[in-house]
Parts: sequence; structure tokens; C-alpha cells
Amino acid sequence: MPSDALADRLETPLSSRSSVLQSGICIVCLPQRVRCRRPCLDRTCQATPVHGLRAKIILLLGLSRQQSALALQKTVTDATNEMMKQASEMMKTQAIEIEKQSQRGIIDIETLEKTNGDLVDTISGVLDVQEQGRRKRAEIEQRMAQLTDELKSAMSKSPT
Repeated sequence: MPSDALADRLETPLSSRSSVLQSGICIVCLPQRVRCRRPCLDRTCQATPVHGLRAKIILLLGLSRQQSALALQKTVTDATNEMMKQASEMMKTQAIEIEKQSQRGIIDIETLEKTNGDLVDTISGVLDVQEQGRRKRAEIEQRMAQLTDELKSAMSKSPT
């Protein structure tokens, strides 16, 4: 902002304030002169001309506003820095998690190991049942052969 514009901004409200201030200073200084008649107060009121007070008050008002603006700027800067830190932390965390998921693959190795183990157990179980079935059939065939032989022998012994 150009310095002329800043001066205009400050001077517009200050001109009305300065006229009130000027009359206030006159009101304050005059009764002190009349009431006290102390040379030190009289010197203080006379030594500080109204224009000097006006300049000091304008300067103090400007400094006060500048201090408020500085505090506001500090607050905004601190908030911006905090938001940037939070955003970068979230971005880092999310990028890492996304990459972990994309590198993970569709099926985990643990899942494949479990399903493979289950398949091996299934095949082993089926083969065991088939083997037991073969043995039982073989036993049954032997037993049937014995029964057939017994029947044939019983028939051959009988008088026909």
C-alpha cells in the first residue's frame, strides 16, 4: 500500500479524534493552571503544545494499530504453518499406506499357504479313504471267495 494511501487512511479518523483531543487537552490544562498555580504543572502544560501532543497521539495510535496488525499477522502465520505441517503429515502417511496396499497384491502369501495346506490335506484324506476302500473291497473279495469255496465244498459233499 502506498504511503500516501496509508496516511489518508490514518488521517481521516484521526482528524476528528485530534480535534476532540485538542479540546480535551485545553480543558484539562486550563483548570490545572487556574486551580493549582504550581509552576511545575504550568510549565508542563505550556511546554507541551497541542500540536506536539497531536503528533504524539497520532504516533501512538499508529504504533498501537501496527502492534495489533503484527499480532494478527503472527496468528495467521502460525495457523498457516500448522495447517501446512498437518497437511504434509497426512499426505506422507496416506501416500505410504497407498503404496503398501498397491504392493501388497491381491492375495496374501499367508492365504495361499493356508489354502494350499487345506488342498494337500484334502487330497491326502481322499487318498486315505480310497486306500481304505480298496483294502475293504479286497478283504470282502477274499471273504466272498472263502464263502464260495465253502459253499462249493458243502455242495460237493452232499449226495446228489
